[in-house]
Amino acid sequence: MPSIKRRHFLQFAGSAMGAIALSQFDILRQGDRYARVLAQETPRKLALLVGINDYNSAGISSLNGCVNDVYLQKYLLMYRFGFKEEDIVTVFDDPDGKSLLPTRANILQAFQEHLIDQAKPGDVVVFHYSGHGAQVDDPAPITFDACPTFDGKLNGTMVPRDGAVVSQSDRGVVVPDIMGRSLFLLTHAIDTDHVTVVLDSCFSGSGTRGNVAVRAANPRITRTGQTHFPSEEELEFQQRWLSNLGWDEAQFQRYRMQGIAKGVAIGSALCDQEAIDDRIGDFNAGTFTYLLTRYLWQQPTAQAAQTVYDRLDLSVQSRARTSKNNHQQAPVFEYQPNTENHLQPVYFLSTNTPPAEAVITQVHNAEQIEFWLGGVSAQALERAENGTIFAVLNADREAIAEIEQTRRVAGTLYADGRLISGDVTALQAGLLLREQVLGLPTNPKLKVGVDPAVGEDLEAIETELASISWVDVVPVNTQTSLDCILGRFTEDIQLSLRQPHTTGLPPIGSMGLFSKDLSPLNVNLFGRVNESTIAAVNRLRPRFKLLLANQILDLLTVGQGSPLAVKATLSASSGEGGVVETISRGAQEAGFEEEGSTPQFRSGSTLQVTVENLEQDLDLYVSVLVINATGAIDILYPSEWEDPEAFALVERGKSLVVPRPEDEFVYRITGTSGFPEILVLTSREPLRNALIGMQAIAEARSISRGPLGNLNAEELDVLNLVLDDLDTASRGQNNARVTRERVGDRTSLYDKELLAVLSGTIEVIP
Repeated sequence: MPSIKRRHFLQFAGSAMGAIALSQFDILRQGDRYARVLAQETPRKLALLVGINDYNSAGISSLNGCVNDVYLQKYLLMYRFGFKEEDIVTVFDDPDGKSLLPTRANILQAFQEHLIDQAKPGDVVVFHYSGHGAQVDDPAPITFDACPTFDGKLNGTMVPRDGAVVSQSDRGVVVPDIMGRSLFLLTHAIDTDHVTVVLDSCFSGSGTRGNVAVRAANPRITRTGQTHFPSEEELEFQQRWLSNLGWDEAQFQRYRMQGIAKGVAIGSALCDQEAIDDRIGDFNAGTFTYLLTRYLWQQPTAQAAQTVYDRLDLSVQSRARTSKNNHQQAPVFEYQPNTENHLQPVYFLSTNTPPAEAVITQVHNAEQIEFWLGGVSAQALERAENGTIFAVLNADREAIAEIEQTRRVAGTLYADGRLISGDVTALQAGLLLREQVLGLPTNPKLKVGVDPAVGEDLEAIETELASISWVDVVPVNTQTSLDCILGRFTEDIQLSLRQPHTTGLPPIGSMGLFSKDLSPLNVNLFGRVNESTIAAVNRLRPRFKLLLANQILDLLTVGQGSPLAVKATLSASSGEGGVVETISRGAQEAGFEEEGSTPQFRSGSTLQVTVENLEQDLDLYVSVLVINATGAIDILYPSEWEDPEAFALVERGKSLVVPRPEDEFVYRITGTSGFPEILVLTSREPLRNALIGMQAIAEARSISRGPLGNLNAEELDVLNLVLDDLDTASRGQNNARVTRERVGDRTSLYDKELLAVLSGTIEVIP
């Protein structure tokens, strides 16, 4: 990742993650390298959570996910890290009027009264901000050389609800933002070292791009066309704190140069990257906050802050690569100089609660149980149906009951369910839930939007897309969830990308597919200049099917928590990448990555995957797939097509090497660069329909032994058969609780004890 000097974090406080979209595999890379590091017991845990959606009255574009960020953090802190609800202060746009509005005065007052006035040595403090960020003139700038596009004369800010109001003075345009300088002083004044600052905002972009909004108040700057200056109130505020701390300006400058004031700080992107206010199904949130909190819901033991950051960094950058256009997304992590805070558990707290996808928030009766889906994957939120079954866990991590989800409250992570086994009197708020059986759509479709910039061709394109049975046409706006956007590459889009270089972009006027933020999905998906819209849709039909196939594989990777004991080892014959391995007890440890890195292999290396069945009394069935850098799917195993089911079997305690020596073929990594993904599907039951489908493909190609590479659009239907197999096996194992009458015909079921999907990304280098 790009390097950044620690001492510069709060120079651009308010910068945040610029994830283009959610990670395909979320951030479910798990490990316990630092799990043994425990924080001391603390007498109190205090949190101040700020979220600002409503900027309309001040002339800045409003956001959609910042208030949800507050809830994501609040429930995580309460139910996984033991914060008391009365010790969490929320400052956000609350239509019910039960929270302080996030004005400048209220944010600073809450920081003073709740954190500074109350915290004592040894206490744990969390400050979280989600909202717009901006920049103002820094009266005493510090040198900043880690980001070449960053203007060292400016200081990053948090834009409060009333912060978009501008005024004119002798200095120029004045704004009442809260500067990074002020946040440094406030953080230093907290009388404990156990402070965590989380910032989900930025100042590198603005407005709405495609289907996502960017958390930067640049419209305000664009409107005035001038550098902004901090208000006199802000400068006087800083001077008062300097006096309170007994510092002069020179001392303040030295401290700022040394590093952050206290504890640990995590920002969501480097200074020239965008923080996305994203759409996850029908739920809006900051991509960074969602990924961070989801990851922490899933961890079985305490992890060091550095480990959490490494995993988050890996996930963010992995997803950014899916744009295939050199997007760089890197969260920022810093810790107080001359400390080992990076080795302390995240939030300076251990957790004794089990990993979970949800938590009960209220029990009315056996037919109405409310819960919060804070740990559910993005794929499940976007595609899962009602019928999902959760196990209720007690303090000993034992399942004591089962709840079936009956609905999810639109636009939120609140859900309702009913008890299908167990005693309702044993249920109470705070009990954690683990997914057991996931409800999935029987006929998943690719959600495709059309860029309104195509103008008069919009209706014709939507009509043509609607004729494709595996495509759903959806609007392009921040209130809808989609998988890709069809449109033309224009000069405006090129300018909006803000890339450090513009090589390798599609030609102006060509038509192709974009990611949800209008970044080209893949330059190879664009046709000739001025291609007709109908011709473009027909050219892209196979690609739509390929993208849908990848979505089906996404659905399988949501199966976290499978008890299958499997080990996968990935190696390359050239030896350039060495041997990289990960042990998995299910898809939670579903990566081949080392700590905080992606293994690199030279182009031309031969790839080999070793799968070991570590089960003592259970035979398993194995398939190995590769999604190459262009998105094409290869099936490496099974490779004996006369009887694929028999060859998919790996007996208990035995291992399998793919490709097998007797198959007399090698799988060679091709291309000069890219990030192929390797998936190992390990199931308790044979995926018979899928295997029969693979066998038919092999027969049509006259292949008796060997891999099935570059599946075409029709052949990709074999992945739908995987869902059919899982549905059949799930109903057979859980007949009474998952009957067709209970969940309906639109829902396929995926019992997560049936399948473990080990997945990982490698990097191909020249």
